[in-house]
Amino acid sequence: KKLGLKKTFFLGPKGQPVLAELFTMSEVGMFPSYKEPFGMVFVECFACGCPAIGAKSGGPVEFVKPEQGVLVEEEEDWRSPAGAKRLGSKIAAQVDKALKEDWKSKKGPGCIKFVQDNFSTTAQCSAMLDNMKEWSKK
Repeated sequence: KKLGLKKTFFLGPKGQPVLAELFTMSEVGMFPSYKEPFGMVFVECFACGCPAIGAKSGGPVEFVKPEQGVLVEEEEDWRSPAGAKRLGSKIAAQVDKALKEDWKSKKGPGCIKFVQDNFSTTAQCSAMLDNMKEWSKK
């Protein structure tokens, strides 16, 4: 079935080095998973300076902010043609906005800093040590 998409690639599973290269060269990541549990792919995308668009549910709701991208409302009926079309329209509108507003250059650098500050090994170890210090006071 022909979708008529431009500048869109469906590549299947890829290893981390290939994903990093793809995210780095991409204008925007798009991850509209239904009921996403955490959303590591958002963190990976942000680490490469690529803003993202996803579905508003699960883990991404906790950390995807307007500075890094946007989350669209999920469609409960996403499996039906009408629901899929509604979801697709919401996502397409955000992709269009991201490209017109040049999110890659405007939000991309902030995405990298966000990951460094919140998800890097240094940030995780610092948070763990802070927690341990706090717990030892009790």
